[in-house]
Amino acid sequence: MQLGAQWPGVEATPSQRRVHLSAEAGCVEVSGIQLFGLDFMPRTQLQEALLSIPDNCELLCLHALVKDVMGLDDVWTLDMDWVPERVSHTVLGDWHGEPQAGESNGRHWLYTGSSTMRTVTEPTSKSFLQCSRDGSGGFSFIRVPLKRRPFIMSEARFESELDEWAARIESVCEKAREEALANGIPDEVASPFVVLRYSVGIERAASTIESVTGSKSLAGKMHLHLMPNRAFTSDATAMTPTHPTIDLDQTINEAADPHLAPQLNSLVRDLAFSSEPRQVIQSFKQRHNVMDSPISAGDE
Repeated sequence: MQLGAQWPGVEATPSQRRVHLSAEAGCVEVSGIQLFGLDFMPRTQLQEALLSIPDNCELLCLHALVKDVMGLDDVWTLDMDWVPERVSHTVLGDWHGEPQAGESNGRHWLYTGSSTMRTVTEPTSKSFLQCSRDGSGGFSFIRVPLKRRPFIMSEARFESELDEWAARIESVCEKAREEALANGIPDEVASPFVVLRYSVGIERAASTIESVTGSKSLAGKMHLHLMPNRAFTSDATAMTPTHPTIDLDQTINEAADPHLAPQLNSLVRDLAFSSEPRQVIQSFKQRHNVMDSPISAGDE
């Protein structure tokens, strides 16, 4: 089977048959289960697409953010009441936080888990869902952890803690790498990802970190990510950038292209200049006919 982007996608075990789910593919049988999937799309488009779920769909797979998780009824979230009542379980992607599952009016939903990291602030443990039939003909889900590169999270609030970090990081990295190799992690991803969150002045932090990264014995043994805890104070003046101030208009256009996504650009622009985001979102929904309640098959 020729596969496109794997959102959403499933793999059968033990055959390892991989299937890309889409509206065009319709219902696909995998290991005796009828699956139907839709990729990420705006809220109103998804609401309409969910009306066309085939009658024989048993398990729905979506690349979507549930309103219950996001806590915001915006142009991208999914309202579980839109899912037909005959579909008892929906599995979802696009959530990089802690594992999530829930129930809404008899419709069960759960997130598959992310196999990649988008930011260093999200959980470093990764997993996927394994689905099978249970004894009653329903579904049983098991969360299977993924092997991953080791992560070392550190915080230096004072100069003494920064010095201690610098003195210990090489031995900590070596130990983490050895454990990763022993657990079957390939050599090319066995070097740990080191995150250092620091609160000391930038000049002091820079000189200490430079001494660590310049060590030949650490070359290739870690990937370093730095996160300042707060704005710099006493020694920040000499390090102040001389480039022009950020152009908000340009920033908005880079985040949401006005030609490719004009409605999103307009929404971002309104939110950026408003102190009442709820009113902005409500106004946007009214202008673009975004409905709060589910529509029926007979609605236009």
